[in-house]
Amino acid sequence: MSNEFDSPEPELNAIEAALGSLVPARSRIDRDHVMFRAGQASVRTSRSGQRAWTAVAASLALVALGEGMLLAHRPQGQIVKEEVVIREPAATPIESPSERIVAEIPEPFANERSISLGETAYERLTSQVLRYGLDGLPVSRTVVSSPSGPGPASSGQMLQEELRKLLDPGDPS
Repeated sequence: MSNEFDSPEPELNAIEAALGSLVPARSRIDRDHVMFRAGQASVRTSRSGQRAWTAVAASLALVALGEGMLLAHRPQGQIVKEEVVIREPAATPIESPSERIVAEIPEPFANERSISLGETAYERLTSQVLRYGLDGLPVSRTVVSSPSGPGPASSGQMLQEELRKLLDPGDPS
């Protein structure tokens, strides 16, 4: 305490000296003995608690044994065969793309049957393209009226031409 700062007041120095001379009193409680008794108490269980856990374990063992017996003695699965006849109208034969005739889209409100394809020209054109692909598009009037050169090729014809060019090895060298 000599290296600590001494206060300038002599009363505080006297109180500090009195407190410093005090020695802690010996406790009447033995810490080691308390810890030993706590360990003993944690190991000991009551008879009723031990019987409760034994009963729970025995009942769960009986349930598991019963389920095992039921599983072992259950009847074999039966295979059920049933014949179900569904009568549907005969399917229409699928036409090849070369045999398909592409119908032209009727002009809007030209006849009453064209409304079944769609109410507007856009809906009719969309249903025609979805049904027949790009070959189902009507021929443009500007292309038909142009006298110069051949008419437009269909997508099938263009595909065949591209395949022919791809597979043609060319002239011999």
